[in-house]
Amino acid sequence: MKALLSCGISALQFASAGLTAVVCLVGCTTERAASASDQLERLVNQGLMTKARLDQTSQSDVPEKWRTTITTRTNGDYTVKAFSRGHNRVLEVRWRSEWVGAKSNRFNATIFDGTKRISNIFGFPDGSTGVMQTSEAKPDYELSTTIKPEGTASVTVFGPGFMDTIQLRGRDTHLMDDLEHMKAMVINEEVIQPSMEVLMDEMGKSKRKK
Repeated sequence: MKALLSCGISALQFASAGLTAVVCLVGCTTERAASASDQLERLVNQGLMTKARLDQTSQSDVPEKWRTTITTRTNGDYTVKAFSRGHNRVLEVRWRSEWVGAKSNRFNATIFDGTKRISNIFGFPDGSTGVMQTSEAKPDYELSTTIKPEGTASVTVFGPGFMDTIQLRGRDTHLMDDLEHMKAMVINEEVIQPSMEVLMDEMGKSKRKK
């Protein structure tokens, strides 16, 4: 489920197509599950309306808390490109001035949630990229990697009150587009989280009944 949240529209498609079926897995013949199915149906309908509303939005509709700020500075031999969303630090990408020629693909980056280091990203000379979660991020944060058919990759980080997607593009590694991030966050808050709460509540009831 968390992997779906890396794209709000995909998450909504999952909700509209399958949430009622998931409820059946925890016992749709029971009166309680039928009630849960009704709640999910309402949430799915709300989700469809939310998607229609979001389809009409533009970059100018993105609130400040979800807008990206980018700064570039020199720190000794390193160039540091820092990304914040609102007032929260999310990503820093760094490379040395001497990394040229055969080393031009080298870089390192850190994903943050404010002051907490969540993950390290490494760019290798052959152009490949590695992502490693930090020990201090476990078990509160989880990572999900997405690779598209054309070969582009991204990593989405989930944690307490935190979700963001990093587009892995070498030294041009950056945050997800602000508008797409807003869509994902709104669908997560208005549809996905309430739906999962209904499902988890129903699963808990089923376990207690057994």
